[in-house]
Amino acid sequence: MREESLHADESEEAEADFLTLQGKLTSTAFSLIWGTVGLSLLLLLVSGASALALVYGILSVVVLVFATNWFYGRAVLRMLQPGRLEPISGFSWEQVTARFGLHHLGGRFAARDVLISHGSEESRRGLFSYQANIEADSSMWVEGPLRLPRRGRFDHHGIRIASSFPFGLVRWTASWRLPADILALPRLGALRDAMSLIPVEQETLAAGARRLDDAEEFHTLKTWRPGMSQRQVHWKASARRGRLMVREMQGVRRPRIRLELLGPTLEAQDGKRPPRFLFEQSICLTATLADFFLRRNYQVEVAAQNVGHPFYLDVGRGRVGLYQVLSRLAEVDLLQDESDRAGTTSLQGFRNGNHREVFRIQINLGHGNARHARLQCLDVAHPGTRRWFHADRRFSTGLALPGRSA
Repeated sequence: MREESLHADESEEAEADFLTLQGKLTSTAFSLIWGTVGLSLLLLLVSGASALALVYGILSVVVLVFATNWFYGRAVLRMLQPGRLEPISGFSWEQVTARFGLHHLGGRFAARDVLISHGSEESRRGLFSYQANIEADSSMWVEGPLRLPRRGRFDHHGIRIASSFPFGLVRWTASWRLPADILALPRLGALRDAMSLIPVEQETLAAGARRLDDAEEFHTLKTWRPGMSQRQVHWKASARRGRLMVREMQGVRRPRIRLELLGPTLEAQDGKRPPRFLFEQSICLTATLADFFLRRNYQVEVAAQNVGHPFYLDVGRGRVGLYQVLSRLAEVDLLQDESDRAGTTSLQGFRNGNHREVFRIQINLGHGNARHARLQCLDVAHPGTRRWFHADRRFSTGLALPGRSA
């Protein structure tokens, strides 16, 4: 049943692309060649022409062994077909488990001592899995570790399948490009005293907790009267005073938080190399702030402008919508030319919303630091921003997965 379901799943998905099949002599093969040549010369020097038949016999056996290894290994690797990589999501630089189906298309020979690695022949990125035996005309799941090197969404991934069976003389390597849906989310940094970003006057005490999603704080005790709910009865105070006492609560009315990621405009770049590291740092800061305020039950909006793949999200409260924010931030990129600017104009109206209590926090590059009643501007290029935020420097380095989708 496991093999049948595997075939059914793979038949409905895009097929893997076969790239190259290369054969290479191993160090064992070179040792055998030099040993055979040395032995043949020694026999000819010692025995002369009488040993010629023996030398021919030795050379024939060695050639037969090489030919067997050459054709057998090539035939077996041509029969192995990988399937689509299962969808993967995780934080950049996080190690995740990847899985795909591997099919043996038939024939009389099993595949043995199969090494599966990431990347192409030119870009080696470590062992993915080892399979000691793959029976002919069978299917199996292959699982292995994969470290996501950078933020982004990727539509395929390179895999190399190699084997030097049966004699370890010729190593055949088949390179494949597997269809995939790999989402590397932006890393989260560390915040210091993040509540100081919001002015004190932005959080006000309401006369009562009229909304269930307002934060409640204890205000005073009062005597219970018939008709009041007993859910807020303070039993210890009631026992001390000999009558029922209830808590009177006040609600903390929190402002709606709007996080605005503003990428550098083409004019600001001035033909220079885009500040990739600082841009990645601003995305990391936006994700970290969204996680911080959603964790504390603030109502949050997130928007991105002057970037490739702009967006606006009204996330709401709680951390349920955090993955949606991270997945959209993962696809954001720097503007490359004028054609990318067209998609940014559709978000011009998000700043003029109808929420009177909205408090905006802008995260940008090279716009200076400013703070007034309903706006906090964080500039990752400004040293003052380090007062609140510490980023993980690993997110901007490392090798790139192939095939980032547009």
